[in-house]
Amino acid sequence: MGMPSRGGWRRSSYCDRLNNTCLEVARVHRGVAVGDSKDVGRPEVRVGRLGWTHFLAHVTVEA
Repeated sequence: MGMPSRGGWRRSSYCDRLNNTCLEVARVHRGVAVGDSKDVGRPEVRVGRLGWTHFLAHVTVEA
């Protein structure tokens, strides 16, 4: 399983645009890859679909 192309990454809406520090995510086989926009050479963290769903349930806040 290779890394997603840079075009496949989506940035968080809560980025520090001044310093270009963002959490990025990309769909991968059987889950999601999570990466750091300021250090694209560092390996991404992979999370399974169920783990990602649980994570989102805990961090999503209604406006």
